[in-house]
Amino acid sequence: MATQSNKLNIKIHVDRQDYHFAVRPEEELAYRQAAKLINETINRQAEADKGKDRDEYLRRAALVIAVDLCRNYERNDTEPIIKRLRDLNADMEKTINEPQEQRKH
Repeated sequence: MATQSNKLNIKIHVDRQDYHFAVRPEEELAYRQAAKLINETINRQAEADKGKDRDEYLRRAALVIAVDLCRNYERNDTEPIIKRLRDLNADMEKTINEPQEQRKH
């Protein structure tokens, strides 16, 4: 775990507000990209449906980002692939271990 001395103090701007974080150097880019994503999503919501209050845009932006995150979780779910590979491996081992005469039939 990083100590405070290993961390960078960064300022992130999200929807009219600055936030200060102490992050590991390798995390800085992710924080900045996340802030950019949030701000862009809020702005797209505001442009798409002008006249709503700011809280509406914030809630909608949160939902859009959460849906994208859920979709990524589904895409990154490797368990079905691993199961299929194990099944294929078991089938191959069974075939390899069969006597030669049985494979001909």
